[in-house]
Amino acid sequence: MKIIGPLQLRYPPQANSAQVVSIQPALPRRAALHVLALTSLILMLAGLILLQAPISFADCMLLGGLAAGLFAMHFSLLPAPPAVTNTNGTDTAAHEMERLQDAHWQLSENEARYRDLLDTQQEMIVRRNSERQLVFVNKSFCRVFGLAASSVLGQTFEPVIVDGGKPPALTKGNGNSLTYATLTETDHGRRWIAWEDQVVATATGLEVQSTGRDVTQEREAEALLKEARDQAESANRAKSRFLAAMSHEIRTPMNGILGMVSLLSDTAQNAEQQTYTNAVDQSARALLALIDEILDFSKIEAGKLELVAETFSLQSCVQRAIELLSPRAAEKALDLVWSFEPDVPRFVVGDEARVRQIVLNLVSNAVKFTDRGGVRISVKAQEEPAKKAVVVSVHVEDTGIGLSNEDMKTLFREFEQADAAVARRQGGTGLGLAISKRLARAMGGDIAASGIPGKGATFIAHFRLGITSEEAADARGSNLLNGVKALLAFNRTFERNQMATQLERSGALVVQCDFLDSKEAIRCSRAASKEFTHLVVDGDEDPLSCGNLLEFMRAAQTSGPVAGMVLFTILARTGSSAHKDNGFQTSLMRPVRPELLLQRFSAQDRPKAAPETELSHEDKFGNSQSRARVLIAEDNDINALLARRVIEKAGCDPVMVSNGNEAVAAIRSSMQGGQPAFDLVLMDVFMPGLDGLDATRAIRDLYREAGLDPASGPPIIALTANAFAEDRERCLASGMNDYLAKPFDAEHLGALLRRWVPNCQSIDRAKRSSPAA
Repeated sequence: MKIIGPLQLRYPPQANSAQVVSIQPALPRRAALHVLALTSLILMLAGLILLQAPISFADCMLLGGLAAGLFAMHFSLLPAPPAVTNTNGTDTAAHEMERLQDAHWQLSENEARYRDLLDTQQEMIVRRNSERQLVFVNKSFCRVFGLAASSVLGQTFEPVIVDGGKPPALTKGNGNSLTYATLTETDHGRRWIAWEDQVVATATGLEVQSTGRDVTQEREAEALLKEARDQAESANRAKSRFLAAMSHEIRTPMNGILGMVSLLSDTAQNAEQQTYTNAVDQSARALLALIDEILDFSKIEAGKLELVAETFSLQSCVQRAIELLSPRAAEKALDLVWSFEPDVPRFVVGDEARVRQIVLNLVSNAVKFTDRGGVRISVKAQEEPAKKAVVVSVHVEDTGIGLSNEDMKTLFREFEQADAAVARRQGGTGLGLAISKRLARAMGGDIAASGIPGKGATFIAHFRLGITSEEAADARGSNLLNGVKALLAFNRTFERNQMATQLERSGALVVQCDFLDSKEAIRCSRAASKEFTHLVVDGDEDPLSCGNLLEFMRAAQTSGPVAGMVLFTILARTGSSAHKDNGFQTSLMRPVRPELLLQRFSAQDRPKAAPETELSHEDKFGNSQSRARVLIAEDNDINALLARRVIEKAGCDPVMVSNGNEAVAAIRSSMQGGQPAFDLVLMDVFMPGLDGLDATRAIRDLYREAGLDPASGPPIIALTANAFAEDRERCLASGMNDYLAKPFDAEHLGALLRRWVPNCQSIDRAKRSSPAA
């Protein structure tokens, strides 16, 4: 209970009522009565004293009664005492005063609590009025700037800003809040402080409250991170430049090695010399493959991998990749089989080179780690009509060393190989699978692997390709081979099962068995009144035994002729004539193409016309009087020799120059009639003096100065060891027509000649001559 003013008692306020006990007598009237009664008594006593008469007991009683009567009359005239009442919402001045005092007490208590809360904050908090005078500072602010609150309140204080600029004034135009950071002089040195200003409305007007947080460590960490990032980017650029330079330096001599080996293989050699030549060629190509893997990895790491979108035949792409590895599989006596599901489109839109690279890496990896059995490649697809795309899945299964759970953890990491592979000292950089996985992901897919140690492994690569309107009719219909009954009589179970699946999918009836069990299979078929139309044997079997089996089948059947087919590997093709002499008129080369397999078994398959005779070099490129002239600008003697020999073998006349200035002079001479016009220019990019790019621009300018269309000049082909996509774009941007990366061999250069100089007789030399000529 609190004492609230005189003669007023107040109990503590309750939740919904206020109980007040008040004693409020009529103070003026009571005072007058008291004075009157006392005055009358004093007057009577004074009168008695003045009379000096003795006072008897009766007089005393009389005076007492008179006084009692006066007091009785006095108290009778007093008002009744007030009753205790419960006031609930009584609008009295005292109650209002009490409420205001309570509110003041609560505000004082809240203010103290709020100040304690602000003082315990780590952030600096300061308030300024419209005159920029400090009206509040917390302890953190005082501690950071070495101030005493009592000395700065009511004063102006602006910290010294070293960096970050003067903070803008907070106005209605830029909102009610503002954030900024400044490098500020403090009592503890220079510190970066992040400020947040807010407008706060108070009874005296608008104030600005600033909250500051020390972000010096964050700024330093950010600066270190930025420096580290810049260093990493600089190192990455330096690595890319180094790899590009090393690529050029390595590819240039590699071009000479491969080119010379290619020319050497065309010369007369004995068996021993041919073996050595092949060994050099294989070693050089293996080294080139390692270089390409490292370059691919560096391009991916640098973010320079770009995918092209072109229409290509998916079947041909996979087929070429597999056929490149067939000699290696044949050397290890492995079955290499592949198939396409019927729903796989023939033509798709995407990066053919990268798809082929993925298939090559997976199949090469399977062949490398498989010693017996074989490798099966199956291609499946699932269309996504809404996205106008198809998800292609390439399954590569092998019967090799398999994979353990530990192998799975590092399988797709860079520069790592499975433990079993390391134990067997298999070669390679360990980049093939890592690069393939990144390529698949770049095409919207991925690569997964599974396997059991010692029982083989399975890799599944899937990627998204576009659908093209050029889709051709699929000849692999389900009823294509109706009526065909084939006996597959050879011992390679892996290959035999795959071939049987393909034939049965197209409607054929297939029986398969080992070669020694073939006659028993024929007898069972005859007993069941089922006669065969085709017999397939392995070229590794004795030709005479195969011929006897074919004759036995034909003698056991009466319904019609039996076609004999023989399967050969690349290394055993020389025995085909012996099988042909024993009745086998059809042969299939491993790995058997699914489309060719169906064609051979199809009823519509007929002997085809003999292939056109190979044209001589003079027929291809015209007679000697109209031979194409090719200008070769190459500063490397070995590469120049290779290009000249290939040009000569292609039936063209090479003209050699060693730098860009000589190339421009030769073109100018041909335009002025000093020599015949050129049909093609092979331009090395890096040459002393005027390089290939500037030389190309100068040649195009010669035609412009002569009033001719620069496109009417001879096609200019870049020869460079730089293998990045931007190198090709830079060459094309300079005015070149095509790009040939080193190392190249005779086949690559020959294909380029056929593309740009298909027949010199069809070349209009007049348009390449100057008006003076």
